[in-house]
Amino acid sequence: MKDNHLIEILKEYSSLYRGLVTEKNFSNHEKDTKELLKLNKDNDWDFICSAMDSIDCTCLAIDEFYKFGLYGPTKYHNKGEQYLRLFGILNSIYIQKDGVLNLYNYSRVTDYKQAVDKINNIEIILIRNKLASHNNNYITDKSSKNNMDRDSYYISELHEYSCQYISFKEFKNTGVIDVNLHNKIDEYLNNVIYLMDKICEKSIKTIYKNNKKNIEEYNKKLGIIKKAKENGVNIERQLSLEHLSQLFGEIKQD
Repeated sequence: MKDNHLIEILKEYSSLYRGLVTEKNFSNHEKDTKELLKLNKDNDWDFICSAMDSIDCTCLAIDEFYKFGLYGPTKYHNKGEQYLRLFGILNSIYIQKDGVLNLYNYSRVTDYKQAVDKINNIEIILIRNKLASHNNNYITDKSSKNNMDRDSYYISELHEYSCQYISFKEFKNTGVIDVNLHNKIDEYLNNVIYLMDKICEKSIKTIYKNNKKNIEEYNKKLGIIKKAKENGVNIERQLSLEHLSQLFGEIKQD
């Protein structure tokens, strides 16, 4: 079982975002969702709801991978289950990535195109495209004429938290390629958490623009999540640290 600290932090960001948009959406029954959440179109809320659900569901899938890897909880080393779990975790990450980018877009964070380019080129996303989506006909250079620069891949080994694959085109140069799935997912989560942080910051300012009390309340919650991420602890532990810090501060004052 591997440490799943990052996925817990992502869950907290997702919960914070869901809380702030839901609270605002039901705060005034005389106004519609588009007006309350400062959206551009009436059906933007539908896409936001779908994105939130995608993020939460895929967090469960990623958490399952951190706990049991490709072997699963039974540890029977069933090859079919290992492939199912590999394809499942890779596509869960891809689905989640799209959900986060949708929230980023609807929150109108300024550098949306840069965020898309960066997240789409994270290694675990490229590995997903190679092994769990286009493994028989992968375009290696989309700028080439008629997209003729292509490759195909073969998964040669599956282990608990890693896999190996072969590029038929580059095999002479690369040999068997090892992938530490746990490390690559950690890299992905760090980047997605960064995006969720920006989403939450922008949404708090936009949705509660003229409500200082709510801005302070949600920024305080956001600050606790940020500190938990920095300290490498879960929210419960961070809240305990906050309480101890406050307590020691009061003792010193006495």
